[in-house]
Amino acid sequence: MKRPPDSDIIEQIVTALAPLRRSKTQAQAQVGAKTAIAMLRMEASRPFPNSDSIKKTTRKLHEALEPFGDGQQIPLNGCDRHMMTIRELRSALDWFEHLEGPSSKVDVPKHLAAIQADCLVNEFSQKPPTGGYRVREIAGFLYEAITGEEGAELKRQAAAVRRSWRDLEHSRGR
Repeated sequence: MKRPPDSDIIEQIVTALAPLRRSKTQAQAQVGAKTAIAMLRMEASRPFPNSDSIKKTTRKLHEALEPFGDGQQIPLNGCDRHMMTIRELRSALDWFEHLEGPSSKVDVPKHLAAIQADCLVNEFSQKPPTGGYRVREIAGFLYEAITGEEGAELKRQAAAVRRSWRDLEHSRGR
């Protein structure tokens, strides 16, 4: 699918940010939109690990290490440290087993577009947004810029991003 010119999408993003940007200029909004698109193109092209497969591999490795004692040492090659204990390896595996991240069900480019849109809206708003309309709208423009797909609905991704920020603020006791 052919992507529309960046200038068109940047203009749409600047227009969507216009009601929010009280203290910011149009030029600052354009720079923010260009930067967001550039970052998304770079990040969306990278392969992302799947947390489900990481957890599955971690469990298998835990099972394989069961016969060994915690104090047993493992030689390491290619690093400054030459030995590691089984206890240290198990501790690292525990960390990986509780890893939260994208599963195979997550559309990573859509999620990244929602994160960037949320950052733009927060940067250009005087007060933190309470609704997700602007985030959804801008996320759709950003997603279109990196994939060429018009009219993609990112309501679920935008809501997930807003919810994660809200949960973080509540956990900090704000």
